[in-house]
Amino acid sequence: MRTPLYEEQLRMGAKMTEFAGWEMPMYYSGIMDEARAVRRTAGIFDLSHMGEIGVIGSMGVAVLDILVTVDMCKIGVGRAAYSLMCGESGGIVDDLIIYRKSENEYLLVVNASNVKKDLEWIDAHKTDGADIVDRSQSTGLIAIQGPKSRGILAEMIPAEHIPAQRFRINDASIAGANVMIASTGYTGGPGYEIYCRMDDLVSIWNSATEIGNQFEAVPCGLGARDVLRIEAGYPLYDHELSESISPVEARLMWVVDLRKNSFVGKAAIQMQQSAGVDRLRVGLISEGKCIGRAGNDILVDGRPVGVITSGTFSPNIESSIAMGYIDKEHSDIGAEVLIETKNRRCNARIVGMPFYPVTVEG
Repeated sequence: MRTPLYEEQLRMGAKMTEFAGWEMPMYYSGIMDEARAVRRTAGIFDLSHMGEIGVIGSMGVAVLDILVTVDMCKIGVGRAAYSLMCGESGGIVDDLIIYRKSENEYLLVVNASNVKKDLEWIDAHKTDGADIVDRSQSTGLIAIQGPKSRGILAEMIPAEHIPAQRFRINDASIAGANVMIASTGYTGGPGYEIYCRMDDLVSIWNSATEIGNQFEAVPCGLGARDVLRIEAGYPLYDHELSESISPVEARLMWVVDLRKNSFVGKAAIQMQQSAGVDRLRVGLISEGKCIGRAGNDILVDGRPVGVITSGTFSPNIESSIAMGYIDKEHSDIGAEVLIETKNRRCNARIVGMPFYPVTVEG
């Protein structure tokens, strides 16, 4: 599948890659250059491959409250929340953003690779009074991320329509098209998302990139997005998250509200939290440019005690960074380990996350 921006992206020099069935830009000028630009000025991303699911009706909130780990009553109209959907065993079905558009309408933004699975999972739990609508093919998504993102957006819409805080949404109009503006970026820094009809994607992209040029913004691909989310310590599904990994192991209990009466997976998660887990997600910095990659073993005293799930070279802290799961007894910050790459073993240490000291103000 291709977004309407495919030809425009080729014209701009994009190197394309397949991701979850979509042909998407991996990079334009280069992954490292784009990752630097997002931290210093701004980057503009086409993220129209993401899945969008509408939940509509008076019983929508009740259906979601059973499925997600956050308390739906705390998400007011015009607000958003990051959350998880878990299975009965406590494993993570998906992570997602929930937007409350009106009293009885929610928009769920889910991982592109999980759209079909998520739809089936939600549909299996729905009741009368809740309609589930797949809007993935008809919804376009452009993200503007970085310290100059607000300035760019202020040239596109009236300032009062820009969300004033994180995890807020507002309606607006760009190039004659109705859009939803959100402030829920995936880079760990300031930024905004523009949700629109897929048919309006080209005109909005052209407006964003033309204005962005005045702010030294650059078009960015999925490669830079991956570097930036690792710098921020954010997990990615099928890497740090899966149905065999629980929120306790992933260190995501901050989005699990155990005070809720009930939700799928609650009992299993409570049991894990009480009994403890054998492994935990950690951040690692390795020496030089020895980069740990997904699947590489983490060693202590020559024996495997964990595995890398994501790794990259960070151009913004000029270090090789990674995330992975390691036996709890070796998970303390400051612990020294080895990463076994394809060609050699390199020294590394456990560190806190995020790796890059980003700020979401601006």
